[in-house]
Amino acid sequence: MDEALASEVSPETSGEDQPDIDLTPHDSLAGGVPEGMTGKDVEGRSELASYLGRVWPATREELVEIARDNNAPEGVLFELDQLPEGHVFGNLQDVWTALSGGAVEQSRF
Repeated sequence: MDEALASEVSPETSGEDQPDIDLTPHDSLAGGVPEGMTGKDVEGRSELASYLGRVWPATREELVEIARDNNAPEGVLFELDQLPEGHVFGNLQDVWTALSGGAVEQSRF
């Protein structure tokens, strides 16, 4: 492998004041998992977000319709259908919390 290609494949190591580079982001979420959530929670919330986009605020019915329009799999549609009727969700975290997927602890300054 020539030097130019090697430099593209192998990123520089982290500096002393920088976080470590995660070369396998799909295998671990080190440093990327918010407190109060697991790696599986993060993946599930990300999948949900990929079918909903930026639709806030939204009701359960609106979320199901948007997910269906975005070709969400049956499992995602089933989960959204479990949300309480008549409630307006302000953001994705509100939906995730309602689905008991875990909550991110809020830090206050």
